[in-house]
Amino acid sequence: MSEEIETRLILHAVRSYVGRQVRPVLDEEGLKPSYGPMLRVVKLHPGCSLKDISDKTYLDKAMVTRTASALIEGGFVENRSEESRFYSLYITEKGTDALDAVKDATDRAWSTLTGTLTEEEKECWNRVMRKFWTVIRSEGGTRR
Repeated sequence: MSEEIETRLILHAVRSYVGRQVRPVLDEEGLKPSYGPMLRVVKLHPGCSLKDISDKTYLDKAMVTRTASALIEGGFVENRSEESRFYSLYITEKGTDALDAVKDATDRAWSTLTGTLTEEEKECWNRVMRKFWTVIRSEGGTRR
């Protein structure tokens, strides 16, 4: 097996591992895996619109609209826009508590994975991930 293919498989395995560690918390909080990135954006950017979320998460607008509706219905965020066709989203206390629980579970999973790395290896990993992020942003993300 080539090293490139092996690396891709490892990246997939890392994502799966973190997902398995976080899944029980998501279930307990009543969240789907796709809700996390949107909750983070709403928490970091109070009053954001659906377009803001789409731009920051690189998710298509239809997915953002469906997820926002589910988050509002679940009481995780609220729309404070005075016009029904627009969104000005704010995270609720329930949303903040859920996001904090998911972050704690994610942090524990990452701590397990990175616990054997030296500081130099962690810095190298972060540099590589930032380069990946730069490429993703320069190409318009993953939106279709």
